[in-house]
Order: sequence, then C-alpha cells, then structure tokens
Amino acid sequence: MNEFLLEIYGEEIPTSAQAIAKNDLKDLFIIFLKNEKINFSSIETFATARRITVIIKGLRNNEVKLTKEIRGPSTSAEKKAIEGFLKSQGIKYERLLFKKTVKGKEYFFFEKKIKQQSLIELFKSEIFSILSSIKWKKSMRWSSFNEKWSRPIKSILCILNEKIINFDYAGVSSGNFTYGNYYYSQKKIKCTNSNSYKKVLRKNFVLLDKKERIKKIQVELEKFCEKNKLKLNYNQELMSRVSDSVEWPNVFFGSFSENFFDLPDFLITTILSEKQDNFSFKKKNGVLSNSFGFVSNL
Repeated sequence: MNEFLLEIYGEEIPTSAQAIAKNDLKDLFIIFLKNEKINFSSIETFATARRITVIIKGLRNNEVKLTKEIRGPSTSAEKKAIEGFLKSQGIKYERLLFKKTVKGKEYFFFEKKIKQQSLIELFKSEIFSILSSIKWKKSMRWSSFNEKWSRPIKSILCILNEKIINFDYAGVSSGNFTYGNYYYSQKKIKCTNSNSYKKVLRKNFVLLDKKERIKKIQVELEKFCEKNKLKLNYNQELMSRVSDSVEWPNVFFGSFSENFFDLPDFLITTILSEKQDNFSFKKKNGVLSNSFGFVSNL
C-alpha cells in the first residue's frame, strides 16, 4: 500500500496555530490529490505543541493514458518535410501518422504518449507550495529565509513508501527521522512508515492524537475526583487548550488556602482556568473545593 508521511517539527506551536495547520494541510493535500487524479483511502492530520503531521494511505496513481496530438506538415508537403517531421518525433514509419483537417487544410498528425509522473515526483513538485499556502493568523521568518511558519522549524520528516522525498523548506532539508518529547530526549529517531512512527513517538513520550491526550488527562482527573469525593468543573475549552500544550500529559494536584474563599467563586475559577490553565473542583454539596489540577509534560 502506498503511504505518505510528513512531519514538520519545531519550536512550541500555539494552540490556534495547531488547528489552522491541521485543517489547511488536510484541505490543501486533498485539492492536490484530486487535481492530479491520485486516489487515496484516507488522510489524517495531527498536531501537538511541537509537530504537525500528515498521513495519507492507499495512494494510487490513476492509470490514465496521457496523449498529445502533434501536428506535422500538410499532406501536400514535400516528402523531405514529412521525413523531417518523422525524424524529429522519433517515428519510424509514416503509417503511424494520421490525417486531420484544420481550417479546411489537411495535415499529418502524430499521437504522442506522455510519460506519467510517479507519485514521488508529483509530491516532490507540490509540497513546497502546499507548506507555503497555509493561512496563518500570525507567522514568522527566521535567519535569512523567506519561507514562513508559525514557529522556527527544526526538522522535516517526509517519506513515501519508506523513501525520502527530498526538498528544502526554510533552510531545513527533509529526511527520514523525527524527535521524541524534547523534555526527555533530543536524539534523532529513524522512521520508515506511519505505524513505526506512531509507535516510536509513544515510546518516546509523545501522544500524537489529541483525543488520546485528552483521554489520559480525563482518566487522571476522574481518579482524583473519585478518591477525594469531588466533582470536576468541566471546561471543554480549557481541556482542549491544555491538551494542545503538551505531548505527554502528566496530571498533578495541589491546593490553595481556604482564605481565598473570601473572593467570589466565579473569580477563583476564572483565575484558575483562564490565567493559570488549572482545573477546579466542587465538593458533593456543590461548594467550591480548594483543590486544583494541572498538566505538565514532565
């Protein structure tokens, strides 16, 4: 099965930029595949605080016979002109030509077969344009390069059927390696396909799928609530934002002085969630608890 894998790895990517990159890349690649009449079975895009990933499976170039009609001399032309046309097109026999009338005059024509580009050639010719077409709300350039991205790029993983698609973007050359969670290690990790890619990332403390990161956070919050007889003040926006800020969510808990309860509950919960990205809890009787939860890569 033909499979394409692209990962742009770099410095911390804001939550809003992650969503833009995921959506734009998916749309841009779908447009490219349709324009080139390339079939595919699935396309997935992922984003973390450090990487944007595209995985396309079941790629297949439509076996379309591409031809082009080449017009030669008129049928009334001298034999020397006809022989010259045959030679210029690499045609051995005059019988391979056909006649066609254009504006009342008859000409010789030759149907030339055009070699179809391979998948790797098609992707290589388009990737730079796709990466340059993302509509960032805010982007930046670095060093002396003209290309833009949300944050500086450190490495590019780009393979098709385990072969590297070679190209440069913003001074970075593509390869077949990635990095794990930079809090734990900064060693290069070789990848050959999407399955090994996902496994090696998980082994190196990266959950590529946002849904998995959210689930990991929710499980720990639920355990804490059950143990302490509390109820989570669920905040979907906070959950989304926090899961985007880490690649391997670890959930920790703390408490603040009950003296702060002199302040209104809504003010305390707003500060906890919007200013500090912390989760708040209520007791079973609905009273705000002085416990809070927070998420870290470490």
